[in-house]
Amino acid sequence: MDWEKKTVKREALSGAAADNFNEMLTPAQTLLQTLQESEVARKEKYYSTVSAKMKAAREKLPSLGVKHAPRSDTSIFTVPPPREVHSLLPDIRPEKANMEGVRQMLGQQFERHRAVWETFVGVRDGTQQQLEEEVCSVAADLKARLESDDAGIEDIMSMLKEDRVMRLTEPEVYQVWDAVAQRVPERARWIEVLGASLEEAEERRRTTVEGQLVKMVGDMAETAALSEGEIERILERESIGLNTAILQNRRAYADFVKRLQVAEVEAERQRRRRWELALNSWRTLRSLHAMDLFNQRIRSPEFSEPPERLQLFSRIREWQTKGAHRIIKHVEQGIPQLLPPQLSSRRVTAWCEAASKMTASWMRDTEAWHERLLSHDNDVEYQGRQAYAQLTQEVLDYKGYPEAEARELLDKGCGAVLRERREAALALFTQARKFLEWQADRWRHFSGGLGSWLGQLCKIFEEHKAATSNNESNVRSTLKSRREQRNAEDAAREAALEAAIEAVRQGYNEAHLDAQVAAALSRLDEIEEGYRSFHAAMSEIVHAFPRTVAESNMKYHWLLCNMTLVKPHIPTPEWALPPPPLPPPPPP
Repeated sequence: MDWEKKTVKREALSGAAADNFNEMLTPAQTLLQTLQESEVARKEKYYSTVSAKMKAAREKLPSLGVKHAPRSDTSIFTVPPPREVHSLLPDIRPEKANMEGVRQMLGQQFERHRAVWETFVGVRDGTQQQLEEEVCSVAADLKARLESDDAGIEDIMSMLKEDRVMRLTEPEVYQVWDAVAQRVPERARWIEVLGASLEEAEERRRTTVEGQLVKMVGDMAETAALSEGEIERILERESIGLNTAILQNRRAYADFVKRLQVAEVEAERQRRRRWELALNSWRTLRSLHAMDLFNQRIRSPEFSEPPERLQLFSRIREWQTKGAHRIIKHVEQGIPQLLPPQLSSRRVTAWCEAASKMTASWMRDTEAWHERLLSHDNDVEYQGRQAYAQLTQEVLDYKGYPEAEARELLDKGCGAVLRERREAALALFTQARKFLEWQADRWRHFSGGLGSWLGQLCKIFEEHKAATSNNESNVRSTLKSRREQRNAEDAAREAALEAAIEAVRQGYNEAHLDAQVAAALSRLDEIEEGYRSFHAAMSEIVHAFPRTVAESNMKYHWLLCNMTLVKPHIPTPEWALPPPPLPPPPPP
């Protein structure tokens, strides 16, 4: 990881150079530094090897000085030392010169030599075992610390699981990696401490074995069981073995530390890859979650059934109810006043005009309500567009998809829902408007049909009224004309009777007088006949008028019952009977 860039991303840039965070090294940098330090250490320790120190010790220690012949007995004598010593004692019998003291001395010498060697071997093997135990302990401690830290890191990384990462914000996702990255220098320091601990253990082992080796050489030289050359060969062999073991151990330590550091680098890379995948997953999930929340909000009553729209529909229902009551009241109050004998064309026309005005007012109000609904939905659509723009910016900020793909996904997933809401709202408004228009048409047809029915009823009533008035006028005019005619005729007859009476007064003889009296009586009979004929004609006219009125009333009654769909109490008149069926055509 680029720790320099990570430092730059910090908020507190002032004093960043003095922050200990900048001195932390990555596992790769620690590995390189370790290799460099190992190379320098090898060069520095080249002159401090066991052989160099033993050479210096051999030059300085007085115990390494010559205490006996520089050459061994075998180089002086050609026979074994006991035999040579025995030959120097000629006075002693051969069977009694057994050199028991020399043998005891040599045995004690070799026992001391063996004790010195076993002490060295015990110290060497003990330090080897102690080194192995210490190395195992240090390694086990590091393993436990790394495993515990791995568990802690996994617990931190568990926040990036798909079922939990959705609850995090983007800074919190970055904080997860910051928390993981802050463990890297500490873990690298643990590995460095491990390497230093191994080096210290190896140094303690070297110091102990070297000190014991110097002591062994001194003790062997003092014991003198072996020659100086043999002691030097033992010293050289053990020194080479010690140096070889130290070099092999250091190589193993370096390889172990290197593998640990490489494993740390790979683990960090894998954790970084997991975090990047989790970050991409978080961006994708947050994008989809934001889109899902947007769709839920658009489909919620906030946009599908806003409270303002429900209030408008409630007011429309109240207005609709009032309009229906107003029309019903207009019918209920108008019809009783339009029934006979108050029925008239003027009143029917006024009632129909009032009903037409109500229907026209209903249509105007319907259009106004529709405009209010559209205006409110335009505001809702504007709010939805603003929310869609905010969603688009939010999804683009998440960077879960390329911009073109994100916009296409938003249009298909959320833009379609927004358009669907708009289409549903417009369809609802259109349906409501059609229903109100249908209701207005229904009321128009109702009022128009009722007005037409009232007009026909008014026509029947007025025709009946006119016919009755005409019949009465005709009768009255006939009676008047007959009376005037009878008065004129009666005046002529009265004048003729007066003339006849005057002629009777002037009769000059009996025959002439009888003739004049007969003429006067004849005139009187004519007057009486005129009265009787006038009375008969007048009676006939007067008696014919009720029948005419009754026929007119029966016709009016039948037409009125037919209009009101009521069964009349009179038989169907001949003029209202259906025509007889046509006779069947003759056979061919």
